[in-house]
Amino acid sequence: MASASVHHLNEIIMTLKITPTNIVLKIVFVFLLFSLQINAQSILNNGQRRIGNGGENSINASGNMQQPFYYNNAQSTWRKLTYSTYPLDIRWGVGGDGTNNWNITGNFAENPTLSNIVYDYSGFTPITNTATRNELGGTGVIKVSGNITVNSQLFLIENSYTLGSTDGFFRVKTKITNKSGSTATNVRLWVGTRDDWIGQTDQPTKERGNLVDGAFTIIPTQDTQAKSIKVYSGDEAILMFSNSPRAYSTIAGCCSFTNATNVNPATNTISVTNDGSYAVYAKFNDLLVNQSDELDWYYAAGTIAEITEIIRKVAEAASAVSNITHNSADYSYSATQSGTTSYVLVPAGSTVPTAAQVEAGVSYTGGTVISSSSIASVANTAHIYNFTGLIASTNYTIYAVTKYNDGVSDVFTSVQTTNFATIAQPTGLTKHGEITTDAVNIVNSNGGIGTGLGLNIFGKKLDTPLPIVKDGLSSSTAGTSAKQIKTDYESSPSGIYWISNPNINGGTPFQIYADMTTDGGGWMLLNVGAGPTTVPESTSVTSPNVLGYLPRNYVIQLANLSTDVQLRSGNSSTSYAHKTTSTSPLAIGALRSTATEVNGAATWANGASSTFVVNSGTWLWAYCCPGTAVGWPKMYHSVNYDQGVHWSADVGTGRTSSSPDAWFSTWIR
Repeated sequence: MASASVHHLNEIIMTLKITPTNIVLKIVFVFLLFSLQINAQSILNNGQRRIGNGGENSINASGNMQQPFYYNNAQSTWRKLTYSTYPLDIRWGVGGDGTNNWNITGNFAENPTLSNIVYDYSGFTPITNTATRNELGGTGVIKVSGNITVNSQLFLIENSYTLGSTDGFFRVKTKITNKSGSTATNVRLWVGTRDDWIGQTDQPTKERGNLVDGAFTIIPTQDTQAKSIKVYSGDEAILMFSNSPRAYSTIAGCCSFTNATNVNPATNTISVTNDGSYAVYAKFNDLLVNQSDELDWYYAAGTIAEITEIIRKVAEAASAVSNITHNSADYSYSATQSGTTSYVLVPAGSTVPTAAQVEAGVSYTGGTVISSSSIASVANTAHIYNFTGLIASTNYTIYAVTKYNDGVSDVFTSVQTTNFATIAQPTGLTKHGEITTDAVNIVNSNGGIGTGLGLNIFGKKLDTPLPIVKDGLSSSTAGTSAKQIKTDYESSPSGIYWISNPNINGGTPFQIYADMTTDGGGWMLLNVGAGPTTVPESTSVTSPNVLGYLPRNYVIQLANLSTDVQLRSGNSSTSYAHKTTSTSPLAIGALRSTATEVNGAATWANGASSTFVVNSGTWLWAYCCPGTAVGWPKMYHSVNYDQGVHWSADVGTGRTSSSPDAWFSTWIR
């Protein structure tokens, strides 16, 4: 499968002659062959980075990484990255006084064994023999899930480990879900090691710092937040890092993991050279029943000569800005509080705005706002903003902040700062041999047009990649929303398009129906109903003439990227009599809400009917059903129907409506 050893065994088996003795030997060899094939599927190993000793599952019974290794090409040998044969350590804390961000109150579980453990290798790909020097292994994603009990409460733990074919680092996502019958408070996570080792030394230097402009920068004072740790000797280095705004790092002495977990990051030493331990720490949200939270973190290693470039790639992989072209970019932002998130995009070097100036979204003294927006946001959920119309080879700064209620008044989170630069505008040849700077029409290195490495006027590959095409016409060119597709490709007609959202199916593209003509176009279809007829849930609603509704999670994530809601009802999709549009945050906020009870805030306005007038018509929404409502909010608009025209709660029989209309639908953009 992934090893020359497998082929050698097979050759030996084929040469054995059929005798009673050799039948037994053959069975033994077949068993070994089968074992090798199974092991190959469970070892992350791209030939340069490996989890485990090469003969064991990469992920242990605690759902954590076995001992990590990197391959030293100069010495032609694997180097272990923890002492002895220690795996990485993990510690969970739940309960106690969570007033302070860092605390060691409550109950703990260190390296707990997962019950009901399940391994998922569907995203794993075995690689060729030469890539791993005839060793077992492969790249891709290994996922593991199982249950633990902390503070007498049951949790589901889900970890995913990703290793690319040329990566010098592992990308890890750790997710926890409260499966108990009560709210879990003061939930905390530490990952790291009880006993460090690198290269050939048990006395490496450890530094706390951050990734700034793609490089590790040591913090200036102890109380400065440090989200990464660099561990190095004379020849090799390790980096642990999280891009979460909640992440902190600690370093301490050997040889217990609690040495590192029990150190307050605000008073922890900045640098030390000793036989020690280290950890990355994050405090999660309090978790209601069935609520989840997660942390992304990275583990990198290499020689001193390699580590600078590896760290740059880690920073790039974890960057809040992606898909950067000469005139566009995507920005991902998440906050630890639910509320209203605002951002401004300004030229680099502008005066740092206050939180109130970011919220206002207009130019201020010392800063010319190029783009701005405010949306209702959900805690610890990535919200993607699309920037277009940028200038090539230009430096920009994004400032973002979230306003939330702390139980007393509305307050702001700290303003988050992100810098990025657009790439140079490519100059190449069209299919007609003409010189152009229009990247969409440049012939690429595969003979096609657009996406990929283009060819310049001398027939050589461009130094910079062409902009990523997101026209939604195929899964490989999936857009982010109907509005984005309409904005970037104005002539796009109404029809079925592919989009991708990182919070839906892990980013796997799916199809939507988009109306590209009504009221400026860019509308995504969420549901189609017909009077009281029961409507089925579907992960893809691709026609305004077929009954169906998208799952609530899809709607929440799509609504997070939208500002407008439109309701339509009438005889058919082409002859509807009623249409109401709202740009009010109350309307889109109802679709963004995660409330699960009738009296939940935002969705049902705490049980009280509320009316607001915007654009056209009057919208009214109120709670609709007793008990728990796991569906969408019931929406009304002023078409003189006592019961409204849209959803009732999902009571297990699909969506229904008391509207007399033969057809109704909901759209967002």
